[in-house]
Amino acid sequence: MFFALSKFLGVFLSPLVWVLILATLALRKKSRKLYIILSILVLYLFSNGFLVTEAYRAWESPMVKLRKGVVFDACIVPGGWMVTHSTDYDRMIFRNSTDRLLQAVLLYKQGVCRKIVLSGGSGSLTDPGYEESSYLQRYLVGIGIPEKDILVESTSRNTHENAVNCLQLLGSESPQKRYLLVTSADHMPRAYKSFRQVGLNVTPYPVEKWAGDRRYYYGAVFFPKPDNLMRWNSLIHEITGYWIYYLRGWI
Repeated sequence: MFFALSKFLGVFLSPLVWVLILATLALRKKSRKLYIILSILVLYLFSNGFLVTEAYRAWESPMVKLRKGVVFDACIVPGGWMVTHSTDYDRMIFRNSTDRLLQAVLLYKQGVCRKIVLSGGSGSLTDPGYEESSYLQRYLVGIGIPEKDILVESTSRNTHENAVNCLQLLGSESPQKRYLLVTSADHMPRAYKSFRQVGLNVTPYPVEKWAGDRRYYYGAVFFPKPDNLMRWNSLIHEITGYWIYYLRGWI
């Protein structure tokens, strides 16, 4: 029930949905002008690049530098719709958050991590049988990483289940070992506390950081872009998820 409600809540909190609701209310004769102004204002504010960048800057976990010579037992990579699979062509199609996987592979190749842990099943209501981590494992084996160095947990549907299932996967000795948690910078605040809450000794390694240097030229400050609406979707999802997890005692 919680999983389904969280998905519907994510849709309702989308800024584009707010704009549509306000525009629909504007069809009424009463207060029409007010709702038209509000819908335009909301659309402009949430498509403004400067505002969304500043919001990400305040929320995202900062990048880190690892000390030389430190070796972790494994890199843990939570899923996040990184890959889909074309049945017709038997081909994997990489999408969002792929930087998590790329950075984990590099860390493994550099000897920073002894193993790679892939955690994530289906986060979809319409395709509950999808096993993202299994496809990612297949890809890693295909590029030459030994299968014995890849641990897979492919049943979790959210970050809390990522943490709980990884604890079970890694075994009773896992709290005494050291793990590097590799996930997106906007996802890290919730992910890090979720994994620590279940007793895993993880060090945060944020990747895919979106907020770069501040840009003050007129195009970045004033011009709206449709892509920024999607950025807000992701950020609102993370902030809402963080506080829901806090209220449920998962972080």
